[in-house]
Amino acid sequence: MLKLKDYVTLMNGLCGFLSVVLVIRGQLVFASVLVFIGWAFDAMDGAVARLTKQHNKFGGELDNMCDMITWAMAPSFIVYAYYERFFSSLQILQNPSWLPWVLACVLGAMPITFGAVRFARFSATELKAEGYWIGLPRPVSAFIIVSFLNSHLFAHPLGPYVGIVLCFILFPLNMTLIPFISHHAGWWSGFLTGLMITVAGTSLAGLAAGFITGDFGFFFDSFFFWMTGYLFLAWSYIPARDWHKVRQDLAEWRHRELTG
Repeated sequence: MLKLKDYVTLMNGLCGFLSVVLVIRGQLVFASVLVFIGWAFDAMDGAVARLTKQHNKFGGELDNMCDMITWAMAPSFIVYAYYERFFSSLQILQNPSWLPWVLACVLGAMPITFGAVRFARFSATELKAEGYWIGLPRPVSAFIIVSFLNSHLFAHPLGPYVGIVLCFILFPLNMTLIPFISHHAGWWSGFLTGLMITVAGTSLAGLAAGFITGDFGFFFDSFFFWMTGYLFLAWSYIPARDWHKVRQDLAEWRHRELTG
């Protein structure tokens, strides 16, 4: 039943699972790196499917389930672990003793909660806007928060508080109907190719430096920079002609959602 592309997809889900295991074992940096390695497998399974001409509904459903593990469940554990540690360090939150982990649970629950609802919502009533994702894609929100928690910015005294604000911005954006440019947008593809080469180059350099020196700060800093740039540019650079088409698609989808 499983085809070659499905084994590649499963590697994405296994990266998410191993990320959770490493969080439990206290290896937060390597747990975070595995989220990004999972993305590499997620990108490869599509290429393998095209090369081998292996497209089926099962593969799409498997991909969605593995994405849920890597882009929602694993980031939830990572956010919880970082903020349980941070809240426990604040003297003002020491009484009652359960308060730090409860607050960390509130933040940690956001990726999996909004990610699961987004998946169910758009699966129940399929929404297609050619060349665009509707709502901030789960990988983007996961990349931004995970890279920020491991970046040099988080080490700043105000960093943890900025991270809290990011959680309350990023994950609700998963549920919005704001369009974000996808890699399928034809007019964007040329620029995106160059951008992806740049991102891949800096990311690989950062990963190599991290494994050599033990400091993955440059990798996470650069990824946070690129993904934050996407967050702002991917909706503000939408051509006026496309806004009209996307609004039509959204209106039709709302009608199906209300009557379905």
